[in-house]
Amino acid sequence: MSRAAIVAALTASVVLSQPPKTSFALDTPCAQYRPVAVAVGWPRAELDQLERICVRESKGFARAWNRADPCGGSYGIMQLNACNLSWLKAAGVVRHDMREMWNPRRCLKAALALWKRHGWAPWHGQSHTP
Repeated sequence: MSRAAIVAALTASVVLSQPPKTSFALDTPCAQYRPVAVAVGWPRAELDQLERICVRESKGFARAWNRADPCGGSYGIMQLNACNLSWLKAAGVVRHDMREMWNPRRCLKAALALWKRHGWAPWHGQSHTP
């Protein structure tokens, strides 16, 4: 076997042995928020899960509000529950009230603070996407 054939065979085996790069569909309504998420500090490794949750919670609608959730509802693209208002204020993420979550940048920053504190648990409702 020639050296070129050996290199070609090894290259093919390396390419075939690597898992395919999977990423959540970037044509979702929430894909537009990926650069904002990175800018506020979200780790790139968490962006696919972040996008899945955004799609599930709000379909990317920035002014989403679920008034049925306890403590005054859930707000924004990540549907942050108003029960978190006190500590979000203490953390300096929210100034006045949860309507600030209608700003996607502020919502993603607050979601990051919540994620750092509790991981993905706050979004593990009945429609949880692993």
